[in-house]
Amino acid sequence: MSAALLAPLMIQFGSQLMQGLGGYQQSNADAEAAEINAQIARDNARMELERGEWQAAATRKSASREMGDQRARMVGSGQLMTGSNAAIMAQSAESVEQDVGMTRREAALRALNFNRQAKALEKQASQIRKSAAITGLTSIMGAATNAYMGYKSIPGGA
Repeated sequence: MSAALLAPLMIQFGSQLMQGLGGYQQSNADAEAAEINAQIARDNARMELERGEWQAAATRKSASREMGDQRARMVGSGQLMTGSNAAIMAQSAESVEQDVGMTRREAALRALNFNRQAKALEKQASQIRKSAAITGLTSIMGAATNAYMGYKSIPGGA
């Protein structure tokens, strides 16, 4: 069999093979990008929880300062910390704790959304990798089949 007859088949086989491998590589790059984005989403979830805790602490610190100033003004003006004054201070403390709780809940909800996003991206990466493997194998098998069929069609081929 002459090289002139085999050369086009080999070029076609190589071209199809490279196309399949290129698609496989691109799919792997897409999967890696999804995995990186999943890690970013997990990091964002962690940072949301940290931010929520920082905001809760800042709220308590600010309220503590304000309530201390309030107490000092009351005592400075000769008022006792009993009766309605004590009730006002208790109400203020309760409001602060409600704000702290709400801040934490909001941060937890944002973190939950980021974690859900991370799981979806991880699943997407997994699906992309599976699809890439199947597509790559199919492409290689198709190239081999085409080369074999082309070889058989050459006079003197198998």
